[in-house]
Parts: sequence; C-alpha cells; structure tokens
Amino acid sequence: MSPITTDPLVFPDVALLPMMPILIVLATAVFATLGGLYVSRRTVAYVGIGGLLLSMFTIVALWNENTSAFGGMLRADNYAL
Repeated sequence: MSPITTDPLVFPDVALLPMMPILIVLATAVFATLGGLYVSRRTVAYVGIGGLLLSMFTIVALWNENTSAFGGMLRADNYAL
C-alpha cells in the first residue's frame, strides 16, 4: 500500500490595494454607526467626512494604476474609480 501524496497548498496573492477605497468607506460606515451610540453627532460627522476624504485620497493614489484583485474579478482602473 503506497502512501497518499497531495500537492502542496498554494495560497493566491490577495491584493488589498484595489479594495482600499471600499474598505475605508466600509470601516467608516461601521464606526459611524456604532460610534453614534456613544459619541456626539458632530464627532460622528467629522469621522465620516475624514473617512470619505481618506477614501478619495486612495482613489487619487490609485489613478492610472490599472490593478486587479481576485483573478481580475475586481479591477481598479480609471473607469472603475
């Protein structure tokens, strides 16, 4: 009886850079929703505006990069941004 051999497990490269504007807006929305329970509306508004400005900064940084993630299922080219 021969031992069972398997191929080594290969992990794909996950590029988080094309997803950064989405992740920043998502994190800002979660923080604003949960933070609204504990802090004032003005603080939540400043955090929301700051998150959107940070997301806009990452969009400007990604301009003309034409990167993709998840095997091309998520593209961050000029049309998508």
